Amino acid sequence: MYLFAPLDKHFDNGFGAAAESFFDAAVSLKDQHNRAMLNGHLPICYLFRHSIELFLKGSIIIVHRGLRIPYGTEPYTAEPKIPTETGKLKSIYNVHDIDLLYEYLSKLLDWVFDEGTSEKLKRLKEIDSSSSYFRYPTDKKTGTFEKDKSAFKQTTLEAVISAATKEQEPIKTTKVVQIFGESPQIFVHDDSFTAEIMDTLHEVAEEVSACHYRLMNELAGGGLIVD
Repeated sequence: MYLFAPLDKHFDNGFGAAAESFFDAAVSLKDQHNRAMLNGHLPICYLFRHSIELFLKGSIIIVHRGLRIPYGTEPYTAEPKIPTETGKLKSIYNVHDIDLLYEYLSKLLDWVFDEGTSEKLKRLKEIDSSSSYFRYPTDKKTGTFEKDKSAFKQTTLEAVISAATKEQEPIKTTKVVQIFGESPQIFVHDDSFTAEIMDTLHEVAEEVSACHYRLMNELAGGGLIVD
């Protein structure tokens, strides 16, 4: 079994095995995740997101090596590269856009995931195209969703009262009164966005994992590089 061999001996250069370890860690943390633990979703989402990237990269390598498809003018045994949006080849180690990786894999196979998974991948690209959204507290490149990242959102007292009345449930709030006579700021615990994204990442990771597994079985033989 290739999983018991050194990573550099794997048919996909070890990307699949590494992806599996990130995925398993994410699932384990998610199962234990307490939504009361503030911002505990960030490492879980990052692990899922990184596993997706690695599964896609491993799948691309399997197709190139299994079908002996060269990387441009370089042989299929060379360092893996994929064409960017400009058409220029770039080392797979420097590409982190999962939508770009997926599009390239789809072209190689002349095949796509079902519409639901494809739409989820596009959604994830909008949120985190560079694998930095879940790793840092703020990121200028992903300004559109920056305020959604935190488990706490700024709101108003009226909105808090209205939500509590509608839901008939207690709401975690924090009231910060600033000095020098400034208006107080109200913050509410709202992790609905991050809970949704966590589930989306989990679902997509399962899909690309299954894709990688099938490719390894169909094109990689025993899954090991034969010297």
